[in-house]
Amino acid sequence: MKTRIEKVTIVETDAAGAKTAVVHRYRKKGKGRQKPSGWLAIPEAVVWQGLDAGTKTIGSLRGSHRRSNVKRRNGWLMDVGTNVVKAVSRGRKRIKIQRFFLAK
Repeated sequence: MKTRIEKVTIVETDAAGAKTAVVHRYRKKGKGRQKPSGWLAIPEAVVWQGLDAGTKTIGSLRGSHRRSNVKRRNGWLMDVGTNVVKAVSRGRKRIKIQRFFLAK
C-alpha cells in the first residue's frame, strides 16, 4: 500500500540554540482525467482536432489581417479572400483523418 506524504517538518537548531521548524507542504495530486467510453473515443478525437484546427485558422487569419493592414490602407478588405483561403489551408493541416480510426 502506498502512503502519500502531505507535509514534512524539519526542526533546525541555529548557532544560538534556538529551534525553528521548517515545514514543506506537498500539493495533493488531483484526480486524473478519466478515460472515455470506447464508443466515444472517435467523436472526442474529432472534436479536439476541430478545435485545434479552428484555433490555428483564427490565429493565422489574425496575423495575415494585421500584415495586410500594415502594407496599405484598408488592406485587410482587399486581401480578405486570399487571407481566408490561406488560413483555412493552414488550419486544415491540423486534421488527420487516420487519427480518427486509431483513437482509443
